[in-house]
Amino acid sequence: MTAEVLELEGTWEEILAQSAKFADRRVRIIVLADEEPLKSAEDCFRQGWHEAMTGETVPLSELWEGIDAAIGEMMESLPETLQQRVAEYLKEYIEDLKDELRWDESFEKAQPQLVAAAQRAKQEIAEGKAQEMKLNEL
Repeated sequence: MTAEVLELEGTWEEILAQSAKFADRRVRIIVLADEEPLKSAEDCFRQGWHEAMTGETVPLSELWEGIDAAIGEMMESLPETLQQRVAEYLKEYIEDLKDELRWDESFEKAQPQLVAAAQRAKQEIAEGKAQEMKLNEL
């Protein structure tokens, strides 16, 4: 009979809060090396914004250097069936990105018309020509 192994990770306080579940059971504790605490999303955004504004960024061309070879090596290390699944996933993902790009471009082209329609609606409301939409009567 094989014993069930349950792995928990968290701060001591988080683990201790679950101690009642493990009463009378054997446990093994591994203390991880000190790690820097994760920055908040706000701090990450501020840092990224600062780097972008001060030119402390890496050109996209440099980011791509060697990535194709690394991806190729990773793919080759996978079984063929998994390689096919990853390739299909990537194709779908890229198509989704292209679709988003087309949507963004379409939306960008429509901006002047949307602004004009909003201005007309605002004017009609001010002139008392607008009627309340009664969604439950549609």
